[in-house]
Amino acid sequence: MDHPYMSPIATTSTNVTMSATRGQHQTSSQVPSPEEQMRRQLDELNRSVTIVIWYKADHEPIRLQKILPTFPYFQLSGFSNIISDLGLSSTSYLDTYIPDSSQWEQHTISSVRIVGTQQRLLYRVRRSLVDGLSEDQCPRIQDELQMQSNCAPPPLLPTHTRAPSFHGVVEPRNAFVTALYNQASDKGLVLVRASPASRKTTFMTLLLRYILAVDKDALVSIYDGWPNAAEGMNIDQRFDQLADGPSTFTLKSINRFQLDEQPRRRWILLDKAQKSYGDDALWTIFKNIQGKGANIVCFATYGSNVIQSNMSREKGAPIYIPDDALVGLFPSSDVTHGLCYTRNEYDTYIARIRDSVASRIVINSVPPAPDLADHIFVITAGHPGAVETMLTLTNLVKKKLNINEPEISLDNFYTAFTLAEFFYRVRSSQYSCALPSEEQPVQPEEVEAPHQLLDFGNLSIPPADSRLPVLSQMCKKGWITIEKFDMGGLCVQPSSPLFGSWISYFLQTRSTLPSRFLECDLFTFWKTVVDNISLSALRETPLPQVKSCTATVIEDLWQKQFYRAACAVTNGAIQMSPEYRTPHDAARQGRIDFLVIKRGWGIEIIRDGNELEQHGSRFKPGGAYHPWISGNILQEYVMLDFRRTTPMKAHPSLPQLFHVVFAEDYSTYTAAASTSLRSTTAGRANIVSGYLIAAVLRALSGASQVEFTSGRAASLSWQILQNILT
Repeated sequence: MDHPYMSPIATTSTNVTMSATRGQHQTSSQVPSPEEQMRRQLDELNRSVTIVIWYKADHEPIRLQKILPTFPYFQLSGFSNIISDLGLSSTSYLDTYIPDSSQWEQHTISSVRIVGTQQRLLYRVRRSLVDGLSEDQCPRIQDELQMQSNCAPPPLLPTHTRAPSFHGVVEPRNAFVTALYNQASDKGLVLVRASPASRKTTFMTLLLRYILAVDKDALVSIYDGWPNAAEGMNIDQRFDQLADGPSTFTLKSINRFQLDEQPRRRWILLDKAQKSYGDDALWTIFKNIQGKGANIVCFATYGSNVIQSNMSREKGAPIYIPDDALVGLFPSSDVTHGLCYTRNEYDTYIARIRDSVASRIVINSVPPAPDLADHIFVITAGHPGAVETMLTLTNLVKKKLNINEPEISLDNFYTAFTLAEFFYRVRSSQYSCALPSEEQPVQPEEVEAPHQLLDFGNLSIPPADSRLPVLSQMCKKGWITIEKFDMGGLCVQPSSPLFGSWISYFLQTRSTLPSRFLECDLFTFWKTVVDNISLSALRETPLPQVKSCTATVIEDLWQKQFYRAACAVTNGAIQMSPEYRTPHDAARQGRIDFLVIKRGWGIEIIRDGNELEQHGSRFKPGGAYHPWISGNILQEYVMLDFRRTTPMKAHPSLPQLFHVVFAEDYSTYTAAASTSLRSTTAGRANIVSGYLIAAVLRALSGASQVEFTSGRAASLSWQILQNILT
């Protein structure tokens, strides 16, 4: 059975009012560039329709092309000149042709319908409800009807919204939309808040379609933002400011609506609701009418009881909204649905992409292979904007590598983009509105909090934590999420692992590598980092996951502590991988874990000897990292196998691999080269410097210079030293 809002939409007796803040679409006085003109013309073309009206028996119809400022919503009464010239009134009826059913239906001129790009809209004027024009009285009507049958149906989503799509392939998110509708019907008022680029406006459109399909008698009011209330402006005037004329939704009409003995259910959909948080009068109205014949769904970039109760009222809605009426990126202990894709929804979306490409519905596009598709879900945590960005980058790989493959693999993807280009592409994508600007000034306290967040993956903090002012500002900008969890504290985390990686990139560009690391070798660097790992932190149990936090991110003890120590010794001048903090049992085959970009160093963290040969193969010709080596981006690298058990097998083919073996209580550790498994360092104070080893080798071998680098030199040096020591 088809989902209700996928079936033809009945607009009879349905009233939809749409408002936007004045001045929202005003153009700049500057002369637009040719590219801007082309984009504007393309946008106008996509929002254009042709209105065909038979107004008198045996007369040629009127054919008018119009650009719809409210596309994809069309209301004939909005074209006052047409209504006036035809002598119609607000109560006039029309025969409206519905392509989905191939039937004519009787509508008033104020009825709202959803239309497609360049659709031809057919109308026949009726002298009264019972007296209309027959097809025989309408010249060339058969030609127009034939054109209707040859045209594609209106799109599932309006083209002006940034739908989670892959060149037109859309995942309708049936389960989420149904759950949101039921939640609003039950609670009366629901606040959907999530980071920018999470497709809130798209979900509002999907919800509208669902409402129109299942409740044809509903009255739906849509508001795109909220005006700043001028001093002395009453609530009626603020509503009127949203539209060119008086609003149909005023304080007076609300009171009358409440007193109606048999009210039609009213739905109020408010986008950019964060702009209204300072308007007590509006939210008082919402509070009074919710559940009393009115259902209200507000979409905002932030705003919850967490921010409201722990900071100032301006950080959230001015009325209390129960936890079970708050929707975020992810499900919580009170709400079963979230804006991010579930794994099943994501898999369905990818399957639709593959089917569309295979059937040639989508052309000039290449879908992700299974390994890349898995990787995308892992590093995005299902965030709609991040998923779309990664799929858009996937489609660029074929052209960049000049390959002719049916699918893009994970190795293809990371061969095509250097780290700098990858982040540049992400920064230039639609997801950019959810990212901090590289030119944006950042205060010291605004750097410390993100570093702490990246250190721990997610923070569990008390409600009165001193970091909350800075964290709440980050939440307000959409960079992180803050949720309550069952034990009374707050859970803070990035919106996705990809976003956490961007923060790391953003911060390291503003950090200066200490001078002592500008001349030392990689051996000395990683040993310094390991020696600065906190023993007490290693003994801690990883932070428990709470229901209101993302269940996707699993703490990896070794990665977390290495990154924390590396940040401390480098002043934050270390770059984490996009897949850092993704589940360690997932297919982590993309980027190397950490980079010291200023030195061209790469560090791969391995846990308990897991897939050592596979990790090593990524650095060899044909592997995911080899283009970085051949391109001189990655000049040296090391693989560190953190563990608490002694390895039993040597790996002569992996000279860059070192086993870092900690005691059961983490009080001491030894580092052993994988080529022979003989310990070369021990304890925490007895750390042999790479410089000292090189000096000993020079003195004993007579060599003028011995350095520790990747390749045979490092392997040979370790073997010579081990022979000397034994």
